[in-house]
Amino acid sequence: MNAETKPVVVINIFTPKPGALDDFLALQSAALPGLRAGATGSRGSRLFRAEDNSKAVMVSVFDTAEDFKRFSESAPFAAHRAKMLQFLEKADAGRYPSGCTQRTVSSRPPLRRPSSMTSAASPSSIGPSCCTR
Repeated sequence: MNAETKPVVVINIFTPKPGALDDFLALQSAALPGLRAGATGSRGSRLFRAEDNSKAVMVSVFDTAEDFKRFSESAPFAAHRAKMLQFLEKADAGRYPSGCTQRTVSSRPPLRRPSSMTSAASPSSIGPSCCTR
């Protein structure tokens, strides 16, 4: 499998204007299902709010780099981007081939899932830092 056919992970870090984080997250949460539905090769996204409410992070996965390129150049995304900019001071993005993972060795035992959490826990049930799937 070459780099062109490997899945691509896109990580966006959004720094909102003062007082605009909630509006930004509401816009993103409302727009993601429609944008994803029209994006060939999109495997989905997760949107997170920083615990200190200073930033939001979105992690998206696409089947290939070409699928991401097509999505990022699409008219629906351009229209959405224009709406997002009113809420942002800064947006940083990076692409990461999914094969670039590296395991780390830890001397700590693995975390145990509390018995109250099931394997089907939704992101919103995991904690306040996660906003949407």
